[in-house]
Amino acid sequence: MEQGAKAAGVQRINGLAKFLSTNEVEVSTAGNKQRMKADFVILATGSSPIVPSLFPKHPAIFTSDSIFSMDYLPAHLVVVGAATSDPSWPARSRDLDRK
Repeated sequence: MEQGAKAAGVQRINGLAKFLSTNEVEVSTAGNKQRMKADFVILATGSSPIVPSLFPKHPAIFTSDSIFSMDYLPAHLVVVGAATSDPSWPARSRDLDRK
């Protein structure tokens, strides 16, 4: 994805950003502040999965990170959350002939 963005002329800047107007952003990086104008701005904030505290501690509860360490294929899969990390989980489950 990064290579495609570069090919399209997208400039990537890591830092803390705030919008100054609908098309102007100020980005703070290591003691430096830059003001930039653009028609389109992509904010990639990153995230980390969590298990809500109301969920029981159980070895069959996985996050989007830990599910890849499973050593078995479950008969059923329940996906809880906003699906921000990967909205294709239901389709993947169906492709594995699981409910």
